[in-house]
Amino acid sequence: MNKPLGVQWLAVMGLVAVVLAAMPGAIAAGDGVHFVYEFNEGYVQQHKVGFKQQMFFGNFSRSAMVDMEVTEKCVGVTEEGLFEMELVFDKVEASIMMFDKMQDSNIGENLTGQTISFTVDKFGETNDVRAVGYIDAWSQMEQLVTEIANQFYVYLPDEDHAEGENWERTDERDENGMNITESWEYKFEKVDEVRGRKCAKVKAEVEFGIGGIAVTPSGDFNMEGEGDGDYEFFFDWAEKLVVKMKGSIEVKSDMTPVSGTGDEIESNIIYEIERELL
Repeated sequence: MNKPLGVQWLAVMGLVAVVLAAMPGAIAAGDGVHFVYEFNEGYVQQHKVGFKQQMFFGNFSRSAMVDMEVTEKCVGVTEEGLFEMELVFDKVEASIMMFDKMQDSNIGENLTGQTISFTVDKFGETNDVRAVGYIDAWSQMEQLVTEIANQFYVYLPDEDHAEGENWERTDERDENGMNITESWEYKFEKVDEVRGRKCAKVKAEVEFGIGGIAVTPSGDFNMEGEGDGDYEFFFDWAEKLVVKMKGSIEVKSDMTPVSGTGDEIESNIIYEIERELL
């Protein structure tokens, strides 16, 4: 006997729902995704990380390229809700280029097997980056390693956002005599799947403004500059962590000696980072 049309239609729609659920671009995120970090003591994940830092300061140029495998750990949570994290450098390969010439670098050798600690809050802001134990030539690597830790986490707003929705963030702060402004725009593009995880794919764009006095080993400079950048990341809302991300930032500025003597110098700094779970 033929089934009533209504029953046939329900069966067809049920099959369609099953097929759609199996498609990465159609995985449901309910009414929205809550974007926030949450780590528990004992959390451990391994990541593959690529980091590149380029600096052009007048006629001087320096680039550092680092490829790593790292283990990220949460070793505690403070009463204020800050996550106490450690990053173990399991494998590090690094190269340094100065004036377009490759230089010998012991960064990889010195960092492999070492650990740094820091805190990160629910938004992804890191603080108090330090070496755990003794790291040879730490003073030469501290700035680079701190920047890696700072770039390791993208900002999450601790808010609910639906697929297709946009949100914004602005920030203004003073750092070492300079005023820095940031203007970010985010979009939850779609639900996707990464390594079998249901993730929210987000794209972000940022614009920077910089002004004030920069203190450098070459002297103090009046600085005026601007920059921009873009990020793409995949957020696993079930486990509240970013499983894959890629981003770049470029800042250009004009620097004039505070002393009033000397020529204006053009400065350009570029950061690029990629990371994903292993």
